[in-house]
Amino acid sequence: MTDMFPGSSATSSAAAINDAGQITGRQGQQAFLYEAGVATSLGALGDGSSSGGTAINASGQVVGYSTIDAANETRHAFLYSGGIMQDLGTVGSYFSLANAINTGGLVVGDLYDPDADLFHGFYYDGQAMWNMDDLLTTPGWKIGGLRGINDSGWVVGTGVFDPDGPGGTAPITRAVLLTPVPEPSTLALCAAGYISWAAWALRRRRSGNARG
Repeated sequence: MTDMFPGSSATSSAAAINDAGQITGRQGQQAFLYEAGVATSLGALGDGSSSGGTAINASGQVVGYSTIDAANETRHAFLYSGGIMQDLGTVGSYFSLANAINTGGLVVGDLYDPDADLFHGFYYDGQAMWNMDDLLTTPGWKIGGLRGINDSGWVVGTGVFDPDGPGGTAPITRAVLLTPVPEPSTLALCAAGYISWAAWALRRRRSGNARG
């Protein structure tokens, strides 16, 4: 067992490690990246002073959460890559917290509504953050938080199903797996590729028959 912060009086905790042995977590009030026996503080977003690392991918990209104001009240998810901490923002007036990142840099996590004390899930596609509820194609379900994403884009977390709507039977909470639905443009490209291949194969067959 190795003490990663020997001699420090500050509380520390490790949250994730990749295959290269890079580690992230929280030491004192800030997120850290630990590699080859050296820990680097990642700082915080904006005027915030508090942060924490929650996950790290094979490329050493770290995600987590950080306060963004001097009052240390509002929290946003961050992506740390190449020495830069990027604010991933939020959706609406929610707080955001990143929980997982895959090799391609896709991120999932939680959206928290402090007024209603409710959690939702978010998906970050590399350009923008989405409330996962808005992407669901399964009716009757809401997402109560997202915890993991693999390199195929499959996401796991907590789902809430309300069969009778407000005022009816108590909602049912379940572990859920969310898988991407191909976009129409993707399906069209696949179809076009298949048609092109089929036409090419037919021409070759006819050409072969003609020579025979």
